Amino acid sequence: MTEMHPWDPHKALKDVEIGNFYFKQDNYRGALSRFCEALQYKPGDAIATFRIAESLEKLGDPGGAQAYYEAYLKILPQGPSAAQAKKALEHIKGLAERPKKHLAQQAGCERPGKTAESRPEPFDPDRPILTRNPTSPPSGKSQ
Repeated sequence: MTEMHPWDPHKALKDVEIGNFYFKQDNYRGALSRFCEALQYKPGDAIATFRIAESLEKLGDPGGAQAYYEAYLKILPQGPSAAQAKKALEHIKGLAERPKKHLAQQAGCERPGKTAESRPEPFDPDRPILTRNPTSPPSGKSQ
């Protein structure tokens, strides 16, 4: 259950200001929290709605960002950030059209940084056999 707050545009404005500070510091979770709190004190606030969308996009939630960009455009279709919201929506929708896996992953490559699974190499009778362990010292010399 959500907590009921009285309508307080001054408190909402202060939350947006603090959220903007957090956003500039790349603290997107903190910013998101303050922007959401602003909507509790002033539901339908266009600036807080737009900034929530930006925060969600930075946090890697394009679906959530899309919902808030669309909500912003319903509040202020010709608002000061309308062009930016429309551009962000096009970008997000372009992400949805991309394949879920990167092309390298589709070809069987692991994602970068992930340790590859060890698989036994298939036997090939034509492949030369190594005659010594590559970590052993060169032949005839001991260290």
